[in-house]
Amino acid sequence: MGRITHQQDIIERQIVAMNIARFDVATRKKSGSILTHDGLYLAQLWGLVDLLREQNQAGHAVLIRPHGEHGMTLLSGLDNSRLTKLRVEGFEPAVVVQYGKDLFQAWLKHDRKLDQTTSEKVAKCLAEIAGVDASTSHWDSYGYLANFLIPAWVQGEEQEAYLIEDRGIVYSAAPQLLSKYCAAAS
Repeated sequence: MGRITHQQDIIERQIVAMNIARFDVATRKKSGSILTHDGLYLAQLWGLVDLLREQNQAGHAVLIRPHGEHGMTLLSGLDNSRLTKLRVEGFEPAVVVQYGKDLFQAWLKHDRKLDQTTSEKVAKCLAEIAGVDASTSHWDSYGYLANFLIPAWVQGEEQEAYLIEDRGIVYSAAPQLLSKYCAAAS
């Protein structure tokens, strides 16, 4: 695996923009086995960075997701045109991580915390709007942690996960989209 310079500020910017107090970090091997560190606070992550770097250099993908119920949805498999479509239609991402030549993951921040059932429905709806595979959007999906390498086994060639956007904003269409799902759940 190639070497990258790990910059703590890039990792911190992604987590702060996601606006999650606690999160889960995982490393996934090619075999599919996962080692998780659940319910971390940002200060706790810094004690794990050396271990994550070591595992990343050994060919493990480094992943992140919010811990417990949260107000985020991850969309994967976006290209530039789908990302632009989301923005134009009021679904501006809080965080965008590039993980290939024209491949992006976008974390959309809702205006409230969602229970698991509502989160699943909203994720499927957002995947449909974005035109991506809905089977990859779940309430507990992991996304790439920026500033780590994505091993070649993931998509054929080694890539770095780049933090492209970290605005941390709630998407402007959130109230309209969520009123449809949250009113039904009440």
